[in-house]
Amino acid sequence: MIAALNSRFKHVAMALGAAVLSAAFFRHTAHVYAGFSREEIRSAALVMCLAMLIILTAGHTLRKN
Repeated sequence: MIAALNSRFKHVAMALGAAVLSAAFFRHTAHVYAGFSREEIRSAALVMCLAMLIILTAGHTLRKN
C-alpha cells in the first residue's frame, strides 16, 4: 500500500515538474522569439484556463449522463 502510494506520488510530482518546466519554456519562447508581451501571454493563459474549465466541466457532465 505504501509502495503504491509512493509510486503514485512520484508520478504526480514528475508530471507537475514537467508541466512547470514546459510552461516556463513556452512562455520564454513566446516572449523572446515571438515578441508577445507579458500581458498578452498572461491573458492568453487565462483564456486557456477558462476554456479547459469549460471542456472539463462539459466532459464531466456528459460522463454522468
